[in-house]
Amino acid sequence: MKTYFTFLFAIAMSWPAFSAPKYDYVRLPASMVDADFVNSTGFIRDHTQTENYAFGYLPQGVAATLPSRSLIKLDAWEWATHAHDLDTLERKEEPRGGFDVYEAFHTYDTLTAELQLLANKYPTLAKLESIGKTVDGREMWLLRLTSPKLADPNKPKVLYASSMHGDEVTGKEMMIYLARELLSQYGTDPRLTALLDNAELFIIPSVNPDGTERHQRWNANNVDLNRDFPDMNDGAFSTAGRAQETVALMELHRNHFFPLAMNFHGGSLCVNLPWDHKPNTGAGKFGDDAVTMYLSKAYAKANKPMFGVTSGSFKNGVTYGYEWYQVLGGMQDWAIYFRDAIHTTLEISDVKWPSASQLPKFWTENRESLLGYLEGGLTGLHLRVTDSQGNLVSDVSVDVNSASRTLKYSGFVHRITLPTEQIVTLKAPGFDTKTVTLPAEPFRGEYRQVTLQRTLELGARERARFAWKKGGGR
Repeated sequence: MKTYFTFLFAIAMSWPAFSAPKYDYVRLPASMVDADFVNSTGFIRDHTQTENYAFGYLPQGVAATLPSRSLIKLDAWEWATHAHDLDTLERKEEPRGGFDVYEAFHTYDTLTAELQLLANKYPTLAKLESIGKTVDGREMWLLRLTSPKLADPNKPKVLYASSMHGDEVTGKEMMIYLARELLSQYGTDPRLTALLDNAELFIIPSVNPDGTERHQRWNANNVDLNRDFPDMNDGAFSTAGRAQETVALMELHRNHFFPLAMNFHGGSLCVNLPWDHKPNTGAGKFGDDAVTMYLSKAYAKANKPMFGVTSGSFKNGVTYGYEWYQVLGGMQDWAIYFRDAIHTTLEISDVKWPSASQLPKFWTENRESLLGYLEGGLTGLHLRVTDSQGNLVSDVSVDVNSASRTLKYSGFVHRITLPTEQIVTLKAPGFDTKTVTLPAEPFRGEYRQVTLQRTLELGARERARFAWKKGGGR
């Protein structure tokens, strides 16, 4: 046994993730880690925490300035046991003959090969492209799934992106399981067929392949990608000085509107709602909080282990990000604030890099949740807004009674709402405001027609009536 642990310690000491060049991994008293501490030290809180302790990363050298009794600097062995369970390390080196056969985690090369295989096998349903290159020159693969049955360029788009933190990899594998399921069952399973007929799913299994290849959280330049997005004081596309992986994601959002999105992390088990950077209360409350909470609760309820998590800010597997701990520069809040998405963050596994033998279990626990969330991206209002001549109206503002934020569209509207009847108000420059009551429906390729009347047309008729009355009075 002693030899075995010595062997594992040697592995931990040799792996890149366990000697990250810029940070020390530490455990601190939870009471010590407040906003002032984070701002003054550059502490990056890890997802894992207890009632008494906070784990995270301190810039090298900072630990020496803190009281020694307050801080425990975790060595390579302790880092390994925290970030990767022992089963993973054991199975990584042992011959497979001694264990049940299971599918290994994808490396960058095997991920690339599988995505290419899926795109080639299902050419009418899947398209593989790169949204950019990483620091080390790897492709950031995007798999786009949709069927040609509904040839509608305006069908709603949903984004699933995983593993911004390179050592949080369960979500990456779930994206592959999901793609396999949707593609292989298309035309056989009516539910999955409807999803690809009526939506376009964008899947980025590995946002940070460099980090995963190095077994580390950061990209190859030691940038935490989920702290690298513009905040509320920056422009939506302020790309100067940002990691190229961050810029690639920002450009993807520039080119496509995602009414619904989710990004996948690991280290806990919950759906994380906006906001991350501020409290979701009062005047700052997220305008689509009601439907976001509805979709998040549905995800957690369908995942039995997640639904059972109730402690601290967690309520049956759901939490507001800021109530858990503050994150600045996160993708979730940026996509909502600057790109009008409904975006949540999923913590898919307590262990960031679990044993590959556990992946089928994670798929069983998350399959229904993943599909249900996608269906949420198809449920709401689906409108075609035109003038009286049948021309599409651009710059249409849409308000609904179940939300407090206004979203703008050009001609075609996909507005995610609660699955209840909605009082809808539409406004556009040069047109009269129109309010209608409509049911929230799943999108099935059809749009409800809404016609707006030009204000100038009404004005001309009113002027004609006034002129006729005035002439008759004389």
